[in-house]
Amino acid sequence: MRETTLRTIPLTQDSLVVYWPRPFHLVFVELHNSVYYLAVTKKAYKASTIIVKLINPIDRCQHINELFNQTFLQLHLLRRIKYYHLPCRTYSSELL
Repeated sequence: MRETTLRTIPLTQDSLVVYWPRPFHLVFVELHNSVYYLAVTKKAYKASTIIVKLINPIDRCQHINELFNQTFLQLHLLRRIKYYHLPCRTYSSELL
């Protein structure tokens, strides 16, 4: 299930508060120009949790064009799906 909330951070602020009443395991933040960051990962949901997260460059989610070469990108979608896990396996130590 995917649910989305949109918030704007005014130029005079550097933080944002989001109240979310439903369970979640991942939080992605889109800052600008479709650049996404993985902000929060939770193995188990805990209600009423306060999460403070500073977004860092290492949290950026790479675009598929950055992960795979042109040959791979030209494959049919079903063939590409077969290999999507490889970057995670290759770079998993950097993700922790």
